[in-house]
Amino acid sequence: MYEEAGTKAAEFAWKHRGALQKAAAELFEVARRGRTRVLVFGAGGVGKSSLGKLLAGKLTDEELLKGYRDSFTTEQFPIPETLTGRILVAPGQRHKQGEWDDLLVLLRAGKVGGVINMVGYGYHSLRGSYRDHALQTPGMTPDKFREVYLPARRRLEIEQLTTLAPELARAPNKLWFMTLVSKQDLWWDRRAEVAAHYETGQYAEIVAGIQATRQARNFPHEVVAASLTIENLYDGAHETLAPTVAGYDHRMRLANLGRFSMGLRQLVGTAR
Repeated sequence: MYEEAGTKAAEFAWKHRGALQKAAAELFEVARRGRTRVLVFGAGGVGKSSLGKLLAGKLTDEELLKGYRDSFTTEQFPIPETLTGRILVAPGQRHKQGEWDDLLVLLRAGKVGGVINMVGYGYHSLRGSYRDHALQTPGMTPDKFREVYLPARRRLEIEQLTTLAPELARAPNKLWFMTLVSKQDLWWDRRAEVAAHYETGQYAEIVAGIQATRQARNFPHEVVAASLTIENLYDGAHETLAPTVAGYDHRMRLANLGRFSMGLRQLVGTAR
């Protein structure tokens, strides 16, 4: 899932975002069981709103160019081809996690078909200047700031999953779970390290604990990686904190988005 799926088929399928839109459309099949809601969780700045728009077939190149904007309330996106299906995107900011309550009510009631937890190996967009960030110290360069910022944001990803884990373990219905590692264009040259972090480290241990409680067949899990766009990591003042990795091009992005599409369709199929 961290390697390039460099096939013409994957690129063709993604020419107009057709593959993922098809996968999103298939979510409405779960309507037969009354669980057409898909919840998207993750820290602020990982790209959750963009993902919701993409799944709903509403993400345009113009939207991508607008850059990161905070979402302070739960966002709703209709699943294509259905009037009842919804993709519900939770705000990621720490002080807005109270907004999760209504979503957790749905989860506890068995009205959710699947959950996407979006992470980014710490490469979370900043709303303001890095110079004003709580982790900044006098004279800190963007490179030095990145050295403390990325681990801190990875810890936040773990904290949020730890908070969510008991709710996922108690959900009464079969529930699929996807970990989507975004910002692939920023960490591509460290992909073995990233894979280890999410597949064998503390993150994986938390997911394994949920599966042990529920039994794995009632909580199928996939880890996939992709980039919704190819862009340097900027702060709110448009200073570069991390450049894109040389060699990660548009063709590679399309291919890995195709892998995300396939993973999503496989998980949706487990809920039928």
